[in-house]
Parts: sequence; structure tokens; C-alpha cells
Amino acid sequence: MSLSYYDTGRKPRLFLARLWICANVVLACAMSLYWTVFAVSVGEPFRWAMRDSLSPQPQLLEFPYMLLWSMPLVCMMIGWAAMQLRQEAVARIVGGYPTVMLALMISWYNLAPSHWH
Repeated sequence: MSLSYYDTGRKPRLFLARLWICANVVLACAMSLYWTVFAVSVGEPFRWAMRDSLSPQPQLLEFPYMLLWSMPLVCMMIGWAAMQLRQEAVARIVGGYPTVMLALMISWYNLAPSHWH
């Protein structure tokens, strides 16, 4: 005999949502604490995408830089709330948004012709 809490419904698949939430925490901490390391690969594409200047040593609350660490934290909180409300699809979509946007920004910058920069 076995006991299952999901006898009438399906078991929620939260592994991917939890993975995205953890990735957002790591991304936010990396961007805020180790900016000098990530500035080489992320700084120029981010400056180009935002069309705003980004100093090599930005302040924590400086506008374009603040998006790099605050957007993953906000998406992490929304994803966690969606998981608590049993909205697995919303948690996966919102959780993956910062990572996907950062990857698209970097790849578009590197694939675009150099005269667009």
C-alpha cells in the first residue's frame, strides 16, 4: 500500500521553474558582486542595447546597471509566487525571462554587423 498526495491530480513539474529561480539568484548576485568580470562580455552589448552609457565601475542604483541585477530578482520573486499559487507555466516563463533576454542581447550584438554598433 502506498500513499500519494497526487491521487486525483497530476504531480506538478517544478524542477525547471526552481532551476530558473536559482539561475536568477546566481545571475543577480554575479552582476552585482562581480561586475568587473562580466563587464567584458556583457558591458558593451548591454550599453548598445540600452543606448545609454554604462561606466566601468557603476553605482549600484545607476539606471542601466540596476536593470542587470534587479530584473532577475524581480522575476525570481514573481516566479516563486507563481509556484506557491500552483501556476507552473507562469513560473517557468517568468523565471526564464532574464536569462533568455540576456542571451538574446549578447548573441544579437555579436551577430549584428559591426557598422550597426
